[in-house]
Amino acid sequence: MFYPLDYVIPLIIPLNLVLCVYLVVRHHDGVDYRLFLQKIIPLSLLGMPVGMWLYYRTEAASLKWVFGLFVLALSLLEIAHLVRRKGQSTLHPTGMWQTIFWLLGCGVVQGLWVSGGPVAAYWAGRNIADKNTFRSTLSLLWIVLNVVLLITHLIAGTIDIASIRTSALLLPAVLIGIVLGEIVHTRLPERGFRIFVYLVLAFAGAAILWRG
Repeated sequence: MFYPLDYVIPLIIPLNLVLCVYLVVRHHDGVDYRLFLQKIIPLSLLGMPVGMWLYYRTEAASLKWVFGLFVLALSLLEIAHLVRRKGQSTLHPTGMWQTIFWLLGCGVVQGLWVSGGPVAAYWAGRNIADKNTFRSTLSLLWIVLNVVLLITHLIAGTIDIASIRTSALLLPAVLIGIVLGEIVHTRLPERGFRIFVYLVLAFAGAAILWRG
């Protein structure tokens, strides 16, 4: 919200890896490896080079507001859907072609704007019933995508000793966030968890729209 992305991203990647590695190791029993290997990671990785190609071939930054508006609208629609279906199933599963669209889109957006999280979380919110599986499986996806980004930034030289030192200064905030997140995750019921996820996505969409 307050700093340029080219400054923030090299700081966040190592912190993201710490967070996601912790979650996968601590809650490895929640990972749906079949779903991850058969759908999530192949499609996301397939879309990533497309996004990276678009980044260098288009005015990507000037179009980011469209993505923000898209995420905000989808999140509000899903919240409305959950409210209407009070007392019924919270899932709203996607079909095969929709799954391909969303997971490819996750990779494309990750390569284009390093913002694939809202797309993957939207898809998972509609298709993964258990909140533990939701969290652990997506955390494994973030590990893979962030390792790709880490290698890319190390080669480019944007992650260096100075950025690692700044990341280390920010690490206590991440650790506090992990503790608070674990408490909230444990206490939220499934329905409340999904509403919370879409509220966070709505905020993310609004923030992207504002910055764009």
